Amino acid sequence: MCFTIGYHGFINWAGLHSFIAAFTRRHPEIEVSILQQQMKELADYLELGTLDVAFVEASELRDRNELSSLALFQEKTCFAVPLTHPLADRDRVTIDDLKGETIVMNNHPSVCMDELIGNLIRSGIRQEQFHFVDQPDVALALSVAGMGLTSLPISFRQDGIPLRYVEYDTPVCRMSYSLAWRSGTDNSAVRLFCGEVSRTDWPYAGS
Repeated sequence: MCFTIGYHGFINWAGLHSFIAAFTRRHPEIEVSILQQQMKELADYLELGTLDVAFVEASELRDRNELSSLALFQEKTCFAVPLTHPLADRDRVTIDDLKGETIVMNNHPSVCMDELIGNLIRSGIRQEQFHFVDQPDVALALSVAGMGLTSLPISFRQDGIPLRYVEYDTPVCRMSYSLAWRSGTDNSAVRLFCGEVSRTDWPYAGS
């Protein structure tokens, strides 16, 4: 048996790679492939049948009637702050702390990114504060260089980069994640994987 798992994020986002490693140890008969892609493309590939399962932001699944999903977890957003920035010694920031700051964002066209940017604006960030780039790792690189703060979900934090991740203290900006697959799939590996995911707490914190 074989199947492909899609996700968006950095290495071991939400503990995913550790979970896959444990899954493959329990089921060595299943050949697993991994695809890292943007959220919209993951949902598109599921609909096309070229991807078996994917961890996606829940808003990307709206009006995709051929897909089934399992809600996993919801989280706040944070800001990646250069270590030399005055806000780097804070545990959380408010909209008042962000006045005059440049907010560097990935502008890949997708429902979830549009919602995140819209929520940031509703939280009080002004449109003219945004600086858009086409890749999330470029946004973080610019933050490391001191060229702005990057807004991202908490689970997208990366270790080993000279940034401090500071929680955004607002009820507006939250992200929700689901596992999705094509309804009616006859791939037994997909059904097995979905069953094990449903019995696991996410983000995955297993050893």
